[in-house]
Amino acid sequence: MIIFQYHFVGLIQQGYFQESEFRRYLRYLLYWKEPEYVKFIMFPDCLILLELLQEDEFVEMIRNEEGARNVASQIMLNWQYKRTPPSTSNQNDDNVEEEEEGGELIN
Repeated sequence: MIIFQYHFVGLIQQGYFQESEFRRYLRYLLYWKEPEYVKFIMFPDCLILLELLQEDEFVEMIRNEEGARNVASQIMLNWQYKRTPPSTSNQNDDNVEEEEEGGELIN
C-alpha cells in the first residue's frame, strides 16, 4: 500500500490531475467496468478506486500524504476483511433456523 500512497501523491504533486488529457484518460479507463471487460479484472477494487479518481474531492483528499495513507489503510482493511474466511462455528444458537413438523422454517 505504500506504493499506492507515493504513486498517487506523486502524480498529484506533478500536476497530472490538473491536466485535462490525464483526466480524460482516467474517464476512458472506465470501459473496464463493462461486462465484456470486467471479467478480465483480477482485483475489482481497482475499479472503485478508478471511479473515486474521477472526483475532485477525492483527489484533493489524497493530495497530502496523510489522506493518501488513510485511503491506503482503508483499502488494506477491505482486502483483509474480504480475504478472511467466514467462521463455521455456531456462535449464537438463537439465530439458527429450525424446521417445524409442517416443513416451514422458524427462527
